[in-house]
Amino acid sequence: MRIPRRNFLATSAEFTVKADLWVPAGLIALSLVPIAAGAMRLAELASGAEITPENAWFFAAPLPVVVHILSTSHLNLKFVA
Repeated sequence: MRIPRRNFLATSAEFTVKADLWVPAGLIALSLVPIAAGAMRLAELASGAEITPENAWFFAAPLPVVVHILSTSHLNLKFVA
């Protein structure tokens, strides 16, 4: 007498549905890291934080920094979503 074997592996259709949901969610989560860092940098520039040798050039020319952060944040979300 032979015992029937169960297939414990997901079919390709089941796997694609799960992957279709997790891949965009993972990409959005990964893109939130640089967006959060950019938001913290903008808050630092706006609040007039203490000027140190490491961040002096941010305060000397803030416009390129602001344009860079806003444009890359927009592109992060544009290509993911």
